[in-house]
Amino acid sequence: MADVLFDCAVVIHQQSFAPMVEQIRDSLPAVHTWVCLDGETPGSLTLDEFLARGSVDERVDREAVDDVAMIVGTGGTTGRPKGVVLTGTNLETMTAITLMGYPFTGVPTYLALAPLTHAAGVLCFPILSHGGSIVIMRAPDVGEFIANIEKRHVTHTFLPPTLIYMVLGHESLDRADLSSLQCFWYGGAPMSVDRLGEALERIGPVMAQLFG
Repeated sequence: MADVLFDCAVVIHQQSFAPMVEQIRDSLPAVHTWVCLDGETPGSLTLDEFLARGSVDERVDREAVDDVAMIVGTGGTTGRPKGVVLTGTNLETMTAITLMGYPFTGVPTYLALAPLTHAAGVLCFPILSHGGSIVIMRAPDVGEFIANIEKRHVTHTFLPPTLIYMVLGHESLDRADLSSLQCFWYGGAPMSVDRLGEALERIGPVMAQLFG
């Protein structure tokens, strides 16, 4: 039996994850609905089928107040990962603080290499509030990450320190044009002071710490 952390009732997945879904399906008896976003998978509803089950009479523009919006997994830095309940008010407040505390000029482009289930995902909300774009990388390719900053004129991104160390060690870093960056967030774990100094010198004075 799988070690259930969040007691999920609905699982939404891409077709490419169908083999993994089959492996975990029997271990999650509380899940009553499976939805495949981009195709047909045995045992899962298509997105259109799932949406057709909704009621057009249900009000969806009500105040968020204390409605549960997300259950986010902690990184496990100091122990076993835990599910943190975030309400609509939590997300609105974090978005407002981010917009007030960090640079945002023009329409932003956000590059997501780290998992969207953690800090990289929460940071999407202030980007979307500005009508910005989110570039999602499917694989942790550091070289492609650096290339994407230049190619897509990325303004904001986030990485944990371990991946920043890999960026600093990549041969293409010093040749890349990173001038579009307005803010490079890092967090999720402590960062070496020496490596942070190196990042400030080679990536630019755009490094911003967030934690918690």
